[in-house]
Amino acid sequence: MRYVYTVDGNVAATIDSSGRVTLGTELGAIVGLARNGDIYADEMGGELLGRIDSDGRITDGTYQFVGSVDENGHILDSGGRLLGKADEPIDGAVLILLVGRLQPDMLAGPSAPTEPETPIMDDVMELAQEQQVPGVRKGYRPLTDADIPGATYKPREPG
Repeated sequence: MRYVYTVDGNVAATIDSSGRVTLGTELGAIVGLARNGDIYADEMGGELLGRIDSDGRITDGTYQFVGSVDENGHILDSGGRLLGKADEPIDGAVLILLVGRLQPDMLAGPSAPTEPETPIMDDVMELAQEQQVPGVRKGYRPLTDADIPGATYKPREPG
């Protein structure tokens, strides 16, 4: 048994030794078949969804490029976005062609942050401005003549 992982580490599908694919880790209905680089939509191999070649390129049934699996087992879509991790290249084809078809929300990836992050350059500029024009410190009071040494000194008048 092999597991196909999504980008967030969850198990998307399980592939047994004969190539039968079930969704998740639980034993359940067989949703497809993965054999000899071909991915089928049923257990009997009647509907070809696509295939993966020896270079790790995944194509759909109409020979359109839909993704790839790199040498480290990272599954990438056609735009280069990381979708998951696979033990064998054919597992990446299962994730894109079969799981992506049956449960597309599993491949949606993490949601965007709700609060936009400020660019780091804004923080740098703020720190530089603070160093150039420091703010008023606590306990600050204006200087008087009494605070300046020698301010009360009056030179002698010649005489």
